[in-house]
Amino acid sequence: MNYCKECITKKPKQTVEECPECKQNTLLVENGSAKCNNCGFGWASTPEFAKCVTRNKYTISVDKSDISHYLLISRLFGINVNAVKKSFDNGENISFNGYTYEIRKIMLVLEENGIEYRVDPDILNDFLEIMKCSVFPNWRTT
Repeated sequence: MNYCKECITKKPKQTVEECPECKQNTLLVENGSAKCNNCGFGWASTPEFAKCVTRNKYTISVDKSDISHYLLISRLFGINVNAVKKSFDNGENISFNGYTYEIRKIMLVLEENGIEYRVDPDILNDFLEIMKCSVFPNWRTT
């Protein structure tokens, strides 16, 4: 399923609707909350977040890499550079389990540096547009 297609960020930020109380088109609805500018009728709700923020975790793995990338991989995956070398020397992979936005950040850096990786389950199956997304200002975009 492509959750990007139905992303909350693609919905209009604010809409004007008919107020159920006074029947005027003065009800401002924004992210689930509403307030009528005519009669004051309204309701509040908790904010809705994009599914890529609240979705299940993914695992990103690197099976091998050139020695020149060991330091970068150790920083991205939060492990000691010697552990990276030892794992690769033993034919083991390096992996990180994280939320969608964390995995995306690592994916972008790995791709910039030509390092092969895999993500389980396939993140691009759930979020087809994740690599180009600019939902959050601190998210790096390609």
